[in-house]
Amino acid sequence: MGASEAPPRPGTGGLQQTDLLEAIDAPWVTIVWDDPVNLMNYVTFVFQKLFGYSEPQATKLMLQVHNEGKA
Repeated sequence: MGASEAPPRPGTGGLQQTDLLEAIDAPWVTIVWDDPVNLMNYVTFVFQKLFGYSEPQATKLMLQVHNEGKA
């Protein structure tokens, strides 16, 4: 470690700032599982509100979850 380098902070495992920023920017993979609690129209709403899908695409994904168990 050179004079200009700070020691790694506890809990970071020695990751550099750029490593942390790249990890934050990494794309998410979200799996939605079918369950007996959430109604179909609520799942469609969540796909639209949180993930930005159009209503037809959100409905298609909701039906995939319902029929196949996940999407």
